[in-house]
Amino acid sequence: MNKNLASSIEKVLCASPIEVFDEDSNTVMSTELWELVTVRCSGPFKDSRVIGSANIVTAYNLVYLNSLCSSNEQKVFEQFTEIIGYLVETRIIRKNPNRIRKTFKVI
Repeated sequence: MNKNLASSIEKVLCASPIEVFDEDSNTVMSTELWELVTVRCSGPFKDSRVIGSANIVTAYNLVYLNSLCSSNEQKVFEQFTEIIGYLVETRIIRKNPNRIRKTFKVI
């Protein structure tokens, strides 16, 4: 795994959250699956763990641009997944606990 690329993706995901806005349907695409492990300490989103949908898209695009020599989309996705796994292992990001709780069934 490319540690420099993982570091760049970490910076993008930890930056201020930016959402994707669809002007045609007037909707905002947001991501609820991932969040930061620690809250932001400063800036306009202080005390927030949110990762914006545009941040996720930008992170994926960084992997894609880094792999321009490879035309294999599957390999790009695998590398992105590997980096996300690394960021989970190093406790930079995690799955949103509220989102995980929604998958539980009460018996």
